[in-house]
Amino acid sequence: GQAWRVGVRPRQPTLWPLDLRSFHWLTPPPGAFDADPFLAHDNGKTWLFFERWTPARSLGEIWCAPLRGDGRAGPAQLALRLPHHLAFPQVLRVAGQWWMVPDGGGETGVQVLRAREFPLSWQLAEVWLPGQKWVDPVVHFDGQLWWLLVTPQYGDQPSHDELHAFWSEQWGGPWQPHAANPVVSDVRCARNAGRLQLRDGVWWRPAQDCGDD
Repeated sequence: GQAWRVGVRPRQPTLWPLDLRSFHWLTPPPGAFDADPFLAHDNGKTWLFFERWTPARSLGEIWCAPLRGDGRAGPAQLALRLPHHLAFPQVLRVAGQWWMVPDGGGETGVQVLRAREFPLSWQLAEVWLPGQKWVDPVVHFDGQLWWLLVTPQYGDQPSHDELHAFWSEQWGGPWQPHAANPVVSDVRCARNAGRLQLRDGVWWRPAQDCGDD
């Protein structure tokens, strides 16, 4: 079976109970799989960004597809391909400009890309936190400060058991480390699983349970 699948459904009043029959599932090419979905809203349209891994390259690429009103995805198109693995394509609009902060697949630092032409043309603009490998970065603005939540990678294999937090008064840094880093030390919930969600006035951070890896 497929390692991962991406499903989409129209917005529901509540998240639970979760009925998988309400989802429309993307269909990747044979042998490929899709993962790490993020949504972006631009000029009345909604775009689904995601990782697509193909056996031809054995590397992840960033693809995107338009979403229709019924929650179904239109034709997927390649948005970003680099010589190294890519995943976890968080996209953000800041001061009228689109940015992507993906997982760089073991490259040093957090790679930050700026859209030359949204949603299919991107260029490397900045590298945050150089000198260290990072996994699944999430960028969040709480109304006062920018936060960068990320898992450090030690060696050649992705890490799962630490979450580090950095803050800045402006987009792009300079990033200051949280005094309590690592803010999470638990393989069951350290690694990010998506952007933060506001529910009943409280910010929740989706996390991956990597305890069985």
